[in-house]
Amino acid sequence: MRRLFLILTSIGLCFVLINCTSPKSDENVRFDQFKLSFVNNLWKIYPSWALSQGYHKYDSVLQIPDNNFRRMELQFCNIYLDSLNGFTSKSLSNSNSIDYQIIKNQLESLKWNVMTFKEYEWNPSVYNVSESFALIISENYAPLDERLAYLPQRLAKVPAYFEAAKRTIHKPTLEHTQLAIAQNSDAASVLGKMLTDSLEKSKLPKEVKNDILKKAESAIVSINAYVKFL
Repeated sequence: MRRLFLILTSIGLCFVLINCTSPKSDENVRFDQFKLSFVNNLWKIYPSWALSQGYHKYDSVLQIPDNNFRRMELQFCNIYLDSLNGFTSKSLSNSNSIDYQIIKNQLESLKWNVMTFKEYEWNPSVYNVSESFALIISENYAPLDERLAYLPQRLAKVPAYFEAAKRTIHKPTLEHTQLAIAQNSDAASVLGKMLTDSLEKSKLPKEVKNDILKKAESAIVSINAYVKFL
């Protein structure tokens, strides 16, 4: 998700610094706990991004990009910006002081993206589920049956995902519309041959395979309808 690109640097830095030894003052210990909470909740809010970064706890979850989701994003920003006010960078170690500024700046950037930049209204290419499904189906981060077992719940959300996209898009740019059409036109191959080939290799029960195929067919219909809409 492109709107997350602004915070990738801070998250990567957080992971490094959480594992570093910092002065054991109460303030630094408390800030390390804050960073851990921040990262864990970020994974939860952005499960598709988490999946792309190799964190698979929420692989079955597909967030619906509607107004409720954007309210959740803003709530996340406001909660953690408010929590940051409980720290003073001067009382933190050098590394935590840097993290403090990065997290603060990136939370403010994310909030600005939601409230002002509003890419979700004019860039249809931010709505794309094929990459996350391709990762689950093809990446060997867990046994095949375990990965495929994430699909039914995630696939079931695809129709609502693209309905939300269609309700949200407003005055899209031509270039981003063309990109979105190209991206989503390829999505059917992921949920078509790529998925069926993997299901053939799978040892999942027949009824589970059939459920996945049925939901995949519905998802493809929704994706094609989105392409037609664009």
